[in-house]
Amino acid sequence: MERHGLEDRNYINRSALLVPIKPFGMAKSRLSPTLAPEARITLAISLSRGVLESTPSLDTFVVCETDEIAEWAVLSGYRCIQNGTRGLNRSLSMAVDTLVAEGYIHVVIAHSDLPLIYDLTGFVLDGKLTIVPDRHLKGTNLLSLPIPTSFKFHFGPSSFNAHLKEASRISLPTFVVRDARIGLDLDLPSDLELVVQYENEPWKLVSPPEQQTPSSGGECDQLGNLSQGSEDGNHNRPR
Repeated sequence: MERHGLEDRNYINRSALLVPIKPFGMAKSRLSPTLAPEARITLAISLSRGVLESTPSLDTFVVCETDEIAEWAVLSGYRCIQNGTRGLNRSLSMAVDTLVAEGYIHVVIAHSDLPLIYDLTGFVLDGKLTIVPDRHLKGTNLLSLPIPTSFKFHFGPSSFNAHLKEASRISLPTFVVRDARIGLDLDLPSDLELVVQYENEPWKLVSPPEQQTPSSGGECDQLGNLSQGSEDGNHNRPR
């Protein structure tokens, strides 16, 4: 369903951004060949702030399991949803339940290590799931979906395909957006090199996204397209 004007603004006003954050001392360990521990902590904090402040139009929440991050969030002026569960997927499910109880009808979930992030408002689509995979088409860097929902989160190894299959299971209309900027998460020294490349020569990193709008049903292949029941889409991502 297309949304325009006031209706669109009302939907955005009832949407939220969740950013799960783990203790900064545990973050970015795979950058240890390049960065000292103190530098990795500083980087993790900077990246987290960038994601949290990327989209002023959405109410933004830190999702965490530890007192350390909860205290940092509150002192930094961010709203926080803390729970004692262990595991990202359960933690996010509980956070979504909290949002539903507060009257939200849509949620965007973005990882905290996206150095080239930009405003995410354009990914809020009424009644639809939007998935932005990582640049390797394995992980999921962003999910955007209506709530409440029976959709189960599958963050972890091969989460991109797992999330596509989950969307197919519940017949949730889905956009896949291959976005070079949001698809770049900062895990390895080579990722740092790509960030520098983007700053110097952005045209070498950003390419037109390949998109699909699966309707419902169908099996997902490894590229995230539906082998049946799919149709071409024209979702214009924000730039």
